[in-house]
Amino acid sequence: MLDLAINYEEALKYKFRQTWFKDKYKYYNYFTYFSDFKADEDSWNKHQFVSLNKEGEIIGYIGYSIDRAAHNCHNLNIINFTDNIIIFANDLKQVLTDIFEKFKFNKLKFSVVIGNPIEKSYDKIIGKYGGRIVGVEEKETRLFDGEYYDVKLYEVHRSNYELMRGLNKPPVLYNCEKEVMYPPENFIEYNCADGYKESVCVDKCIAREIEELWRQGVKTTGCCCGHGRKLGFIQVKMLNMILHTKLILSWM
Repeated sequence: MLDLAINYEEALKYKFRQTWFKDKYKYYNYFTYFSDFKADEDSWNKHQFVSLNKEGEIIGYIGYSIDRAAHNCHNLNIINFTDNIIIFANDLKQVLTDIFEKFKFNKLKFSVVIGNPIEKSYDKIIGKYGGRIVGVEEKETRLFDGEYYDVKLYEVHRSNYELMRGLNKPPVLYNCEKEVMYPPENFIEYNCADGYKESVCVDKCIAREIEELWRQGVKTTGCCCGHGRKLGFIQVKMLNMILHTKLILSWM
């Protein structure tokens, strides 16, 4: 569960102090020095959240900085203080979703010190949300162990995020009105009874395809354009057998 970090400022100070000079968290701390956590008193420059377990205890922190002029986010900070991966991962997913869907920021930029175990997870997030690896800055930062480390840069644009999530699909032209068609005599068989259909109703957007099949002597037994939700198909009868193969039509 997510809550505002400012409501837990003192508890977060203690949590972050527990990470100082510990190898497990050296990649998160990023620099050679440490300072107390400070929650911003407004949401103009930063959005800061805590991840809570079912008992209301802090298990992690998620925050990012905001460039209001460009309407971008940067400096994504993610730290899990516990081994509770499931709840924290769900909260992180919610924060990332809100960045693009709730607050509609244009871009998210963030980085990771190469060698951080979370790096592989970031690579997966980038792939899932339509982002990209911008590049690697060599020997960009020095950690408290005195060593220099490379830094990998990421970015995700909202347009790509929406495309990957199916939120801005290109417009598809469907005309799902019905059209009455009259096939050749004794041409269209009933599926479950003797006799033939003198006329059929088909989706108007595939009527010409049906007409062309009839012109070529192909008997049809069923069809649907998919109505923008499913794969369109036309079932045909060939060699006295109903072929249930769905023909992928050119409009899909």
